Amino acid sequence: MPYQARLIPRLSPSQRRGLVFLECPENDFVCAPQVFYCLADRCRTKLQTLFDWWLGGNHHDKWFHGWNEVKYRECFTFKWKDAGTYHRLYGFLVHPKPNCDPRFHVCVLVTYDWKNDESTDFSILDKINVLRGRPEVIRAIQAIFPDEEGGTHATSNPALGAGTSLDRRKRR
Repeated sequence: MPYQARLIPRLSPSQRRGLVFLECPENDFVCAPQVFYCLADRCRTKLQTLFDWWLGGNHHDKWFHGWNEVKYRECFTFKWKDAGTYHRLYGFLVHPKPNCDPRFHVCVLVTYDWKNDESTDFSILDKINVLRGRPEVIRAIQAIFPDEEGGTHATSNPALGAGTSLDRRKRR
């Protein structure tokens, strides 16, 4: 299946975190981008604010979180409540640049679910765990965030521009 990772537009730049949608037209489970772009403007704006908050290195379990169980440690969700319904965008965390920027990590959003209570459907997390280990998915992420050993520690986030120095005084 042809998997592709795409940067989410109009998010705040970050040098330590990245956020992408996983896309695959042949896999119905992979639906996060389709759901996101079909949301009402107010919901999409709220989610973009949550994305920016996470990209800024902040923590807020009410809006986004991972799991402590070893099996689900790499899984991640962004969540919001609208009209009594709990909505979730599920994905996983990955460190795509272990050689040139080992601290940089990316949240890859994969799927969407809604429910009427706050409980977790672990079957969704099991599917995400299978998906994140697929070679096609790994290649799709590496296409956006290549791991170039011996890098200059320039920015890891393509949204900031290739070769952007971490030192603001040296940015082009």
